[in-house]
Amino acid sequence: MPPKKRSATPGSRDAPPAKKPKPAKPLGSFPALSDGDVAISVGDLALTLHSQTLRKSCDYFANFDSTSTKFPDRFVLKPASLLLGPDADHTLAFAVVSPADADADADSNNGGDDARIKRARSANEAIFRLLYRQPLSCTKPADFRDVAALATCYGCVDAVKDTLVTAILKASLGTTLFRDGPCALLNAACNLRDESIFSEALLHAVGRGCSDELLPSTVADLVDKHTAGLEAKVQGCWQAAMRCCTTDSIPRALAAVLMRNYVDQHVACTLVSPLRPEVYGVLFALHTMENIKPLLQAGLLARVDDVDEALVAGQDFIVAQDVDRYGDDDDYYAHLYRVHRGLDECVNRRSIEGELRTMLQNVKQVIKPLFVGDRNAGYFTCVQFAGPFPWPKTPSNSP
Repeated sequence: MPPKKRSATPGSRDAPPAKKPKPAKPLGSFPALSDGDVAISVGDLALTLHSQTLRKSCDYFANFDSTSTKFPDRFVLKPASLLLGPDADHTLAFAVVSPADADADADSNNGGDDARIKRARSANEAIFRLLYRQPLSCTKPADFRDVAALATCYGCVDAVKDTLVTAILKASLGTTLFRDGPCALLNAACNLRDESIFSEALLHAVGRGCSDELLPSTVADLVDKHTAGLEAKVQGCWQAAMRCCTTDSIPRALAAVLMRNYVDQHVACTLVSPLRPEVYGVLFALHTMENIKPLLQAGLLARVDDVDEALVAGQDFIVAQDVDRYGDDDDYYAHLYRVHRGLDECVNRRSIEGELRTMLQNVKQVIKPLFVGDRNAGYFTCVQFAGPFPWPKTPSNSP
């Protein structure tokens, strides 16, 4: 007879199986969240988001709670001019979402300049991706500028700042992001009030000698101020380098000729525009030069060898003459004296190369400040900016 089944509890029937927990309702994939209660239309992008998330993160949406207006269940694109002003290439008018009063109104708002709508679509999508901790597809400085500016309009800078700053820094790794659009990133940094991005973007804007009419006046003034300072610094280092080319002896004079000829192949020794790329190029080449080989000129040194060999040969010839025959001849000793004087000037390859090595080390020393923290960007990036930054300081929590 088979044994009876044991009950879960002594003296009771078998306990019913435990109920399995209901699976969590999937959110779906961004931007169409399956349990979203707000529809947002941005160009050809259809978003389904959560009103609670929008209220919590954005002042724009939170303001609906402070009014008697019912929170809309649908928003559409509404062109709105931001603070960036006009641009020669694009219309810098973003589309901030606004409540849809009617389908006709939605259609009219989504019409118009395709480039503007496309740009607004990208910026809006990026904002909502940031709110939902989704990866961004931004790769250009202007993209990040647009997103940061739109975050200011929505009043969600605090909610997206850390993620957006991280995205900017990550996008800059191994790329030329800051070189390609320093002014756009200056704008983004101002909206985000991020010191690290602002400092990095500023040194690139100054090094390139560029400014942008879209920059706030306070930022443009900072760029102009530090550009003038960098120009003066480069000019001073350049003049100090040229003063290293002394000419108080024949070997030094010839070494100076070699140094100046090398520089003059790239830039006129009389510096006109200190921030030109070729100025950076020749000074960077000198800064990183490991030996004097690039400075040497075979033709000039060959002629120096001719002079040196002629003096040595002249000395040997005179000494080889019959002293008994020419010993009383004043000209004999005069010729020998002159040859010795010529040899004492050390007009030979070895002495010139020695002077050139010393000269190169002196030049490298005086131009060294131009390459502190160099980014190898093709222009000077030695500007060290530590503030004050062009936005109000955050009140300290300390007593």
